[in-house]
Amino acid sequence: RIAAAIRNLPKSAPPSSYLSHHRAHWRGFGEGHHAAFLARLRSLPAAALAELRGHPGLPELLGRYPGLLPAFESPGAISDACYSLAKIDRRRALPSLEAARDRALELLGEDSSEDSSKDSSKDSSADSSADSSADAARWSPRHLSMLLWSFASAELPGAHPLLDRTLELLPSLPLCPPDPTPADVKLAATYMSQLAWSYQRLSHPAPGLLPLLDAPLSPSSPLAAPFLQHAEPWRVSLLLYSAAKLKGDLPSLRALLESAPSPVPPSAPPQSVASLAWAVAAIGRPSPRLFAHLDRAHSRKATQGRDPARAARNAAQLAAAHARLGHPCPGLAAAIDRSKGFLLGGASPQAVPAAAHAFAVSGKRAPNLFREVEGRAGELAGKLGARELATLLWSAAMLRYDCSQLLSASAAQAEKLLGHSALTATNASQAFAVLETDARFWDAMEASLRAPGGWFESDEGAARACAKIAYNLAVAGGATSHPGLLAELWAPAVGVPPADYEREELVMLAEVQAHAKANKVKLLPHPSSELRERMAEATSFNARSPRQTQFSGGVAADLEEIGFQHERDVPVFAGMFANVVQVDMADRERKIAVECEGKRRYLTEPGGGEEVVRETGAARAKRRLLHGAGWKVVSLPWYVNEELEEQGRRREWLDKKLRKAGWTPSSERTQE
Repeated sequence: RIAAAIRNLPKSAPPSSYLSHHRAHWRGFGEGHHAAFLARLRSLPAAALAELRGHPGLPELLGRYPGLLPAFESPGAISDACYSLAKIDRRRALPSLEAARDRALELLGEDSSEDSSKDSSKDSSADSSADSSADAARWSPRHLSMLLWSFASAELPGAHPLLDRTLELLPSLPLCPPDPTPADVKLAATYMSQLAWSYQRLSHPAPGLLPLLDAPLSPSSPLAAPFLQHAEPWRVSLLLYSAAKLKGDLPSLRALLESAPSPVPPSAPPQSVASLAWAVAAIGRPSPRLFAHLDRAHSRKATQGRDPARAARNAAQLAAAHARLGHPCPGLAAAIDRSKGFLLGGASPQAVPAAAHAFAVSGKRAPNLFREVEGRAGELAGKLGARELATLLWSAAMLRYDCSQLLSASAAQAEKLLGHSALTATNASQAFAVLETDARFWDAMEASLRAPGGWFESDEGAARACAKIAYNLAVAGGATSHPGLLAELWAPAVGVPPADYEREELVMLAEVQAHAKANKVKLLPHPSSELRERMAEATSFNARSPRQTQFSGGVAADLEEIGFQHERDVPVFAGMFANVVQVDMADRERKIAVECEGKRRYLTEPGGGEEVVRETGAARAKRRLLHGAGWKVVSLPWYVNEELEEQGRRREWLDKKLRKAGWTPSSERTQE
């Protein structure tokens, strides 16, 4: 009965009747029935087959009959068929897509069969070349973009020859008419984004692709002016995202985004906004106007949505893009910090360090976020990877939050932190220096230096990183607690070519030497003459930098009034360490120093305002150096200064503290 029904299907019947017949009877088909049905379909005229393109039953049909696709003779029919195939199960669609790939290569003039190309004669090659040119002329950007998108969605193997051939054809195919309508602009954006995404998804290096896609967006092109107005925002985002993934750039598109008054409309989905920002940041070109617009127009929306986890990832990605380019994001930072439980509620833990890093880079405080981090410190330390955990620690240190719970939980994960890279080890060590030292971390650091295959052996930047880690260890009091580790870090650090160091790193090396000398720790080998000269030059530059503030200026005036003869910015050590450590005001003869302790020298409570908890590691380290060098120090914290100024008692307070340190006014010394 089924066989008879197949034989009796009239050639003049509409193609949809074949699909209906197939749907009704295919469960009873035997092997012979399938072959007969396929033969009957292939006997249909090409025009009739082309009518099947938009039928909802076509993907199912092509999934069962891969041999049907070669019967599609036009580029439009093949691309539409593949487009519908990409929406069904990949395993079922793959045979038909492979057949479509081979047929498309034939139509584009490039037979995928090596044997047939070897056996063909010169005359037949010339004839097929002429036919191929005619076939290629029928292709359009729409056909090519849909075809490649279908192959990329299914991750079809063996598509690279087709990608190469497409790249050859694109220069001769206009993306839109000379006078494009809004619909033309929208379609052009679709074709461009599909092409770029397909190449990056199939990991096909195409250095000539991005210039071809960027050229229509140059200022002289008719497509440039209306592009951002009519193109779908997610298409623009996908285009730039794909360019970034291909390690390339679209300068004309970036210029459009930077110069437009409203480059991303308010209706743009938060995920598209985050992807666009990520792409610009990945390309690495500063775009202050674009990012100011994103922060102003899309910050609130970035933290909202039906799916809290996705909203958190979008907000964190947007914040990370701002941080990567150094663009401030006050609106986004405020929106994230106001949304209590937002990042930690439903998001993956990786969103937390990304947002925290953005706060730290922009200098924007986030008390609510870090209070939540403290409350779930153990969970975060366990779930985060080494790089993410080190980033979170570094961010807390930069914002000077007293995250003792996070430090303790991270110290328990020291092996994980120190098993990743030199950068991770450096960032983590900075937190354990600035916030609070923990012997467990430095013990693990000592073990990681000697571990075979660890970061010290495998990372190219390990020797240079040792300079910063040694400085952090010295700040944490390592000259007395871990002198052996300090010496181990010092040796590779001084072996780095001096020209490779930045000024800040050279100052760090000089401070390490100062701490070692103060604690009688011998550091070998000695720095080369070139390195010593560069260290002296760097510390001298720091000494010349202006250090006076309104705070210190007012204190200096009060010291003059009470008769304390002093100098400003006084070096503590002599010789090559003269400019390493300086005090704000001092009486050199009596070794009495007055230090104006600003806000940056104190840690604050997460979740609070400016409530001071204790000094930073750097402030404690400086005090140790001063006491070790025989100085008596009068420290005036900023919060005490504000209270004394309100009461008008600062001179009285300074006089009392200085007398306690051993100072006597000159008038009283004369009377004595």
